[in-house]
Amino acid sequence: LLALAFAGNWVVESYRAYAAMEDMDRLVRLSVCMSTQVHEVQKERGTTRVFFGSKQGRFKRQMAEQRKSTDATRKALRSFLSSHEFGMLGKVFKQDLGNSLTQLELIDDIRTKVDNRSATSEKVTELYTKHNEVLLRTIARMTKLSDQADFAITAAAFDVLLQGKEKAGLERAVLSVAFSHDIFDPGVLRQAASLVTAQDAHLRDFMGFASPTQIAFYHEVLSSPVVAEVQRMRDIAFETVGNRPHQLLRDAYVNQLHVRNGLFSMSATLSPLRPSDEFSNVRRHTSAFHHKINELRTLVPDEEECIDAITQSFKALHDKGTWMADQHVEGDVESVNTAMLEIDTLGKDLGKNFKIAGEIMKKRSGFGVDTASWFAATTKRIGLLKKVENKLVDDLRSLATAHQHS
Repeated sequence: LLALAFAGNWVVESYRAYAAMEDMDRLVRLSVCMSTQVHEVQKERGTTRVFFGSKQGRFKRQMAEQRKSTDATRKALRSFLSSHEFGMLGKVFKQDLGNSLTQLELIDDIRTKVDNRSATSEKVTELYTKHNEVLLRTIARMTKLSDQADFAITAAAFDVLLQGKEKAGLERAVLSVAFSHDIFDPGVLRQAASLVTAQDAHLRDFMGFASPTQIAFYHEVLSSPVVAEVQRMRDIAFETVGNRPHQLLRDAYVNQLHVRNGLFSMSATLSPLRPSDEFSNVRRHTSAFHHKINELRTLVPDEEECIDAITQSFKALHDKGTWMADQHVEGDVESVNTAMLEIDTLGKDLGKNFKIAGEIMKKRSGFGVDTASWFAATTKRIGLLKKVENKLVDDLRSLATAHQHS
C-alpha cells in the first residue's frame, strides 16, 4: 500500500510538471505572437515618425504598407488569445492580458491622430511605445512563471533581448527624423545617446543570461556588414551633430541684436516700454544668448577660440551698453553720445566674430546621411536581432518539450 501511495504521488507530481510545461509551451507561443506584434509596431512607429518629419509626405506609402503588416500580426494575436485559456495563470497575468488587448485596440486611435495630424510626432511615438511597453511587460511576466532553472534563464535572455530590440527601434525612429531634418532638435541628441546606452546595457545582460551556443549564434548573425554600416551612420550623427551648431549660432546672433536694440532704445528714449520692462527684456535675451553659446561649446569643443571671441565681444558690448543706459537715467547726455559711438564699433566687432564663426560652422554642418538609407540599414540590423529572438524561442520550446517528457 505504501508503495502504491508513493507511486500515486509520483504520477500526480509528474502530471503537474507535465501540465506546467504544457502551459509554458503555450505561453512561449503567446510570447511569439506578442513579440511579433511588437516588432511590427516598432516598424510602424519608425515609418510614422519619419513620415511626420519628412517633406512632401515621403514615407506615406511605406507607412500604409506597414500598417497592413501590423494588422496581420494583430489579427494573429487576437486569434491566439481567443482560442486559448490563460485564467489558470492568476489574476495579475489576466490583467496584463487585458491591458495588452486594450493596447491592440488603441492602434486605430493612434493612426487617426496621425492621419488628422491632431498629435505631434513625439506624442504619437509615445503612444506606440506605450503599446510596446505593455506587451513587453506581459512577456516579461510570462518568462518568470517557470520554476525550471534552464527554462527561466533562457527566458530571461529572451526578455532582455526584446528590451534591447525595442530601444533599437526607438533609435531608428529618433535618428530618422534627425537625418531628415539634417539637425538634432533640442533634447534629441541626448535621447539618441541614451537609447544607444540602453541597448548596450540590455545586450550585456543578454550575454550574461545566454548560453555559449546562443552567444555564438548572436555573434555569427550580428557579424553582418549592415551592423558596421549602422554604426558608421550613428558615429556621423554623434560626431557632426548636424546643423545644430549653426542654428545655435544664428539664434545667439538674434539674441544679441535684441540686447543691443534694447539698450539703445533705453538710452535714446525710443522704447515704448517702461525702463524696468526694457531691462527685463535685455536680461532675458542676455540669458538666452549665454545658454545657446554654452550649448555650442558642448557640441563643438574644438572651436573654442571663435566662440570665446564672440563671448568676449558680447561682454564688452553688454557692459558698455548697460553703463550707457545708466548714464541716460542720470541725464549725462554727453557720455551717452560718446558711448553710442563706442557701442557701434563694438557691435561691428561682434558681427565680424559671428561671421567668422558662421563660416566655420557652415563647413561642419549637416549629417550627409540619407534618411531612407539609415532606415533600411537599421531595419536590417533589427531584423538580425529578430533572428536571435527566434533562436531563443526555439530553445524555449525545446526545453518545454524536454521537461514535459522527462
